[in-house]
Amino acid sequence: MSRAQQNKQEVENINYDLPGLKRTHLLTFIIASFFIGFIIYFPFGRKLEDVINANLNSIPGCSLNYNDIALEFFMPKIIIKELNIPNRCTKTANDLFFPLTKLHFRGISFAPLGISTVVETQFNKDHIEIQQSLGTDKQVFRIDDNKINLKSIQQLASLPIDLSGDILLNALILTQKAAVDEANIEVKSKNLVIPAQLVQIISIPELKINSLLLRAEQLNPKQIRIKEFILGDVNSPIRAKFKGLIYPNTRDFASSQIDLKGEFALSDTILKDEKFSMIKFFLNQYNQKDGFYQIKITGSIARPRPSTL
Repeated sequence: MSRAQQNKQEVENINYDLPGLKRTHLLTFIIASFFIGFIIYFPFGRKLEDVINANLNSIPGCSLNYNDIALEFFMPKIIIKELNIPNRCTKTANDLFFPLTKLHFRGISFAPLGISTVVETQFNKDHIEIQQSLGTDKQVFRIDDNKINLKSIQQLASLPIDLSGDILLNALILTQKAAVDEANIEVKSKNLVIPAQLVQIISIPELKINSLLLRAEQLNPKQIRIKEFILGDVNSPIRAKFKGLIYPNTRDFASSQIDLKGEFALSDTILKDEKFSMIKFFLNQYNQKDGFYQIKITGSIARPRPSTL
């Protein structure tokens, strides 16, 4: 047999049935190839940016701005750079700026049924991380041991007096149809300071309060229960302990009505300091028990009205 005839025989003997590759495997390979090609060539980033941009601009009169949006498939997440929330949206003195915000997808949530995500962002110098379970009607937000400077808090919410220091925030919040339904919040601090300032007509020097503990719960949209509010320790110039209710104003939280009862004390150092003579004169109208003034506070958060118990 010639060489040409031998090659022709070998070609005729080739098995084109691919016996080592079953039809199901071949079908799987074709489908996988299609999806891989679809993911590679379909412009997911641009489509996703269009969707996010539509949502960021869906609130009338409140368009959020950003510099860039990126999508990462490995440990999937969305990255938003230079997110800016105008002050007309938040009713704060200035716009809120977040240089880098990441939305991580963590899989399926079962309570409520939906998507589990984690939001990481930076506000001023504070790193903020919020775990989210996003259902169709209900959403759950969880914050674990986020350390936040009080200067950042004052940019986010109006406080009746200036404060400095850091807080440690823990929170579990349940919302339904974009409104807070239930919440548990704990705020702690070990370096709380009241800077020198003028409160109404009273001049206050710097006061190193040190410790703060606040535990609160919201069981319905109309009431927040202050379970514990403890200010100061045995070495602090001011000590206080209060419990009671807050009736939240969702449009302007500083206008929320309060009904608190508790006690308040000044250290011997303050009682002997002539700078606090006005405060001592003011406190003489309240009853005392074991060195603590017994006080009830009503009015609003922005304009509290103390009275004696």
